[in-house]
Amino acid sequence: MGALEFVENKKEYLRNIGEQMGMKIYDGEVVRRNSPYMNIEALIPLWRGKIPDVSFVVDEIHTLVETPKGYYLKIQPYISIHLPDNSLIRFSPYKDDGLEISRIQSAQVGSGSGSILMELFLGMVRVILGYVPLIWLECTGSVGIGQTYVNSGISEQTKFFRKFGFRVNDRSKYPNWVDMVRQPERS
Repeated sequence: MGALEFVENKKEYLRNIGEQMGMKIYDGEVVRRNSPYMNIEALIPLWRGKIPDVSFVVDEIHTLVETPKGYYLKIQPYISIHLPDNSLIRFSPYKDDGLEISRIQSAQVGSGSGSILMELFLGMVRVILGYVPLIWLECTGSVGIGQTYVNSGISEQTKFFRKFGFRVNDRSKYPNWVDMVRQPERS
């Protein structure tokens, strides 16, 4: 099931997903592709095989965001960049003209894979678009679920992203999470 089924019958779709997962899903949205995302997505086929040992996945993901009301479902397109050690960065469109990093996960913390992925991501975006748009992300202190769960702490996450020009944008939900932004960078 995907975005089309959600749009056609939102209430039933949310009920079915909630029943399957055993969670109360009170609402949701389909995140639309924006111009920067579509430009990057269109050129991914040209990047495949050009960077040794790097692979790309273009797909759609269902993300559940926990709120006091229950869970909010986001169905969004994404592009992920993978290294051979299973480290990855995943990003999606954000609002009208930005990007959202929805996951960065290193196979081994401290190995340098996260930095390699961030440099690769920012460099690729800069080459394809000619600039780096606003980039938004949330630091929750952990990443993954089940077997992929890693607790790294919000301060460690924010320290990592600061190295790449991100600044805390909203800390009103701390200690549960903070959001960070990297302001647009024009050539």
